[in-house]
Amino acid sequence: MNFLNIVAKEHFKNRYMIVRIALFQLKSTYMSNRLGLLWVLLNPLSQLAVYWVVFGLGIRGGASVEGVPFVLWLSCGLVPWLFIGSGIVQGANSVSSQLGHVSKMKFPLSVLPSITILTQLISHLIMLVMVLIAVVIKYGFFGLSYLGIVYYLIASLSLLSALALFTSTVSAFVRDFRFVIGAVTRALFFITPIMWTVNAKTPELLKKVIHYNPVTYLVDGYRNAMLFNQFYIATAYTAGFWLGVAVLFVWGAFIHVRFRKHFMDYQ
Repeated sequence: MNFLNIVAKEHFKNRYMIVRIALFQLKSTYMSNRLGLLWVLLNPLSQLAVYWVVFGLGIRGGASVEGVPFVLWLSCGLVPWLFIGSGIVQGANSVSSQLGHVSKMKFPLSVLPSITILTQLISHLIMLVMVLIAVVIKYGFFGLSYLGIVYYLIASLSLLSALALFTSTVSAFVRDFRFVIGAVTRALFFITPIMWTVNAKTPELLKKVIHYNPVTYLVDGYRNAMLFNQFYIATAYTAGFWLGVAVLFVWGAFIHVRFRKHFMDYQ
């Protein structure tokens, strides 16, 4: 398991650098625009507005979901998805997009996916705080159930970091793989109950797909903790989720350490 030690040591040794570069990437993405970091809010808010008009007003006719206004219910599912979806796509490109910058220096390549995920996390935290403010204004403070938000935040971060370590390695060798990731991510968006709910009319096959979809576990967890004062983790679903994350991380670390010496050959 030496490859796990290598990845862990590179992250621990460069932990401050990871944070600094993530903050720099976030600033450099937006500061060249006139509105600057305000786009961190405007981008997701514009998506939320479109989905609310189309699905909330158009398809649902303004009906609430389990007694919750649709726009608030949608926000509590869309905000975690935006973090997860962007983390999947950007994480897969994290190594191949930076090889040109680090090819002539001794750089710990295993931290590149983590830098990308941390950059997405910063944006996510800003939106999460905004949604929580709206929830507290509407329903008051739920208290201990908000610990669930911290848990699902850590769970999302763990899944994305493990996945990015694997997908970024594959993408460094097979550039077409990023298009596969993009297609899969779009499919995940629609088979995860973000804008719709599972009910008696949902086909059984789709119910099974939704059940074994790890993004469902995360999105539902965020939403239940924020809106319904629910936080349960002592389940077989939780054990399966973390087992999957652990296997994915071990596999990702193995192929990354095993093949990264060949990254420059595919630049």
